Order: sequence, then C-alpha cells, then structure tokens
Amino acid sequence: MDPGSSAPEPPLPPSYSEVSAQDVKSSKPSLPDDSAGLKQLPDDSKPADDSSASPSDDDSDAEPDFVPYEKRPEWQDIAPMPLVSGSVMPIAYTDTFKSVFGYFRAVMAAGEMSPRVLQLCEDAALLNAANYTLWMYRRKVLTHLHSDLRAELQYIGRVIEKNPKNYQVWYHRQKVVEMLKDPSEEFDFTAKILRRDAKNYHAWQHRQCVLRHFDIVQHSELSFTEKLIFEDPFNNSAWMHRFFVLDELPRSCGKKSMLEGNTAEIDFTLARISEQSHNESPWSFLRGLVRDQWPQFYGKICDFCEDLFNQNMRSPFLLAFMIDMYEEDISQGHKARMPDEKQHLMNRAESICVDLAEKHDVIRKAYWIWIKQRVRSKHAHLLSAASLQEV
Repeated sequence: MDPGSSAPEPPLPPSYSEVSAQDVKSSKPSLPDDSAGLKQLPDDSKPADDSSASPSDDDSDAEPDFVPYEKRPEWQDIAPMPLVSGSVMPIAYTDTFKSVFGYFRAVMAAGEMSPRVLQLCEDAALLNAANYTLWMYRRKVLTHLHSDLRAELQYIGRVIEKNPKNYQVWYHRQKVVEMLKDPSEEFDFTAKILRRDAKNYHAWQHRQCVLRHFDIVQHSELSFTEKLIFEDPFNNSAWMHRFFVLDELPRSCGKKSMLEGNTAEIDFTLARISEQSHNESPWSFLRGLVRDQWPQFYGKICDFCEDLFNQNMRSPFLLAFMIDMYEEDISQGHKARMPDEKQHLMNRAESICVDLAEKHDVIRKAYWIWIKQRVRSKHAHLLSAASLQEV
C-alpha cells in the first residue's frame, strides 16, 4: 500500500433493496391468535403436556383450547346477544371476548340462574375481572342456587391474588363474607395480600369493612399495624389503619374512642418520631392523637419538640408541627398566659415560617410566607385584647 494513500473504507451494509423478501419475512415475530383460546400461547411457548395436571386445577385460568360457546352443544338453546355499539371507533374485541360476553348478556337478559351460568361468569371474569355487572349477577345466581359460599370464597381469593388492585373483585369478596356471616378467614387473607404490597388500598379497605360490619373492636389490629410499622416506618397505610382502629372503629360500633387519655399511644408515636423525625407519617398520626387532647398532652409534646429543635433537628415536619403547637398555645393558653409570652410564641412561629420558606422547605416557599401572614392576622386581636387587659 502506498504510504500516502488513504486507508480503504469499510464495506457498506447492504441496502434495503438488497434485503430479500424472505429475510424480512423470517425476521417478523409471529403473534398468537387469541381468538383460539382464553390463554393461547405461541407454538414455541406452549408448555409440555403434564399428565399429572388436573383440568380443574385451582391455579389454571381456563382450558388451553377454548371452545367457543356457539360450538358447545349444551349452549345451543341460547342465542348470543351481540354488543350493539354506535361508536365510530368500536373496540376491537377478540372473538373469544365476543363469544363469552355475548352469551353472558343473553343469559342475564333471560334471567337464567343455573350452574352453567356460574361457569360462564368465570370465563367472563378471566377476560374482564373489572366488570361490575358480572359479579353482581354472579351473586344473584349464587343466592338462587344456595351455592357453597366457602367454595366461592376460595375462588374469589384466587381471582384477587391475580387482580389484587381490582375494586370489583374485592367488593364481591366483601359481599360473600357478609352472606356467610363469618369473617374468620379475612384477617389472614388480607395479611397475605399485604405481605406482597403493604400499601394495597383495597386490602386495607376490605379489612376495615369487615371490622366495621361485624363490630369487631377487640382484635389484634394494633399488634398487626405495629409489626408493619416496625418493618416499614414510612407505611402510611398502616398508620392510617392504626388510627382507624383507635378512633373511628369504636365510634362506628357505638363505643368510646380509644384515643382519650391514651398515654401509651402518645409514647409509641414519639418513639417512632425520635427514630426518624423526617418521616411525615408519625407526625400526621400525632396530630390526630392530640387533636382533642391538647390540654392533657401539651406540656409533654412541647418539651419533646423543643428538645428535638435544640438538638439542631430541622425536619420540615417538626417545624410545621411546632407552628401549629405554638398557635394552639397562643389561642388556648396552655403555657403562654401573659401577653409577652404569647408574643414570644408568635415571633417564634413567624421565624420558623421564614426558615421553612428560605432553608428547609423552599419548594413551598409561597405557602410558608402565607402561613406567616396568617399567624399574624389570626392572633393579633388576642394579643391586643390581652394588652388592654394588662393596662
């Protein structure tokens, strides 16, 4: 090669025109035809035949080879009711979906309540578990047939495990439990779901519905929430449920709130705050605890907050709580009874607002400036009246 010549250029990749049609065809992924079954798999993904598997296995969603209801001899007495849609952009339902829900609409219109309808409902739930009408009609059929509700509870449990954040399936379970008049399985079941996702709103709501419906006040809910809080102190759902158990639940059952004079609960909350003062959940919980009990606990909580502050703790949640605490003292006079004492607290509250706006919670600067102005305007008349009384 001539030293002065340039290096040869690398070969160019083939142009699109040089790629054969066969190459393009072979590169396309094949898509499964879901109209052939509820859970059809591509040919190269089908599991090997397992002779030990039972067709009624609890973990199976449907038969691998779905037979359309139009081709089933036992359903020849029913004409499916197609979905009439006037939309200019109709949903592209699969043939399986059209078949199942066509027959579901037909049996519901005819008012049929038979065992085969329950199976039809199960097939429909596999395709759309969020269909409220489906579960409502299934409950009607269950009641009409005097079906085994324990078996239904097991069935809906499996559905929930696959659809843990579906409101309709949780509501169906709630109604089945009420029909059974027995909530004994619900605490273990919800605990199982919460082990997978400790903040599953639907599981917490179901647990509360059961407690309220059956007036279950004396239950180990505090121990249950305490365990979850120790595992994850930021689990606001567990904190909220704990407050529900202490206050709203007994009230809804016609009993006295367990918050009143509950020093142990105050101590529990302060201990959690001491461990993680930047955790908003226990601060919110503490607000609820002292909401109607400031006279009894003001001194203890004030000393606790002042101690954290003197340790150079500047959690935005601590500072925000101290503003509310000072406002409570200014208006109610728990400690600050003289005008100069109230004025001192107002000055401290305003100073904290400035610190929050400029240092510790800058993203909400406008909010804290507004709070500073509100503190001054809200309590100015109290200081004026107190000053006149002194004169």
